[in-house]
Amino acid sequence: MFTEERHKKILEMLKKNERVEVLSLSELFQVSQDTIRRDLRIMEKKGVLSRTHGGAILPNKAVALASYATRTNLHKKEKCEIAQLAATFIEDGDAILLDGSTTVSRLVPFLYEFKNLTIITNAISIAHDITQTPSDMKLFIIGGLVHQPSSNTISYEAIQTLQKLHVDKAFIGTCTLSPTKGFGTTLIEEAPVKEAMIKAAGKVFFMADSSKFLEESLVTVAPVESNHIILTDSGFSQDMAHKFQPLLEKGLKIYAGKR
Repeated sequence: MFTEERHKKILEMLKKNERVEVLSLSELFQVSQDTIRRDLRIMEKKGVLSRTHGGAILPNKAVALASYATRTNLHKKEKCEIAQLAATFIEDGDAILLDGSTTVSRLVPFLYEFKNLTIITNAISIAHDITQTPSDMKLFIIGGLVHQPSSNTISYEAIQTLQKLHVDKAFIGTCTLSPTKGFGTTLIEEAPVKEAMIKAAGKVFFMADSSKFLEESLVTVAPVESNHIILTDSGFSQDMAHKFQPLLEKGLKIYAGKR
């Protein structure tokens, strides 16, 4: 299939379903995910779609952030792979920061395997899930103004609290991930909160499914640095790894889950 034919088919699917995903398109057209990403970038420049992490939507749908419930249902298998991998880095007695991403929320069921954890989060949904099962975990929720579509606190009060914390580990989600543009988010207000979480932790684990790699968002939260640890799913390819090779040589760690 020629590139123009593929673009026409993608546009037809967008008009019918209002969104498309890189992984599904890659499988449908039997081309690499990088090829689909290039297609979407070209089509975005023509103004016929707006790219999102993992796919694209029609331009007039780009204003609103997808609801928490909608995002929870995207890439379920990949998020579970990443959460299971993330749990292998947790130890008894850890003080842990969890941000409010839907990928990080998948880590909650694994927390009960450990003793004497201290969990600090800005996510109402994560705090609620933790309280549903009795445990010896200490749970602290960071206060402040709640951003209702995400159910997370993202105001100045949240940042002030985070600036006083010193935790062992932070598990943070990201909308996009690029070796040149760093970790990105679509919410301007969210970026300072995530940045404060990064500074508060001894070790930082970024959790991102493979559809978010080599993409860019409205706001950069932080550059990718050599001391960072990235956790992703089994869809992470050698082509993606090659893009990060200079950083990997300097100490960046990328771990992929198993199917």
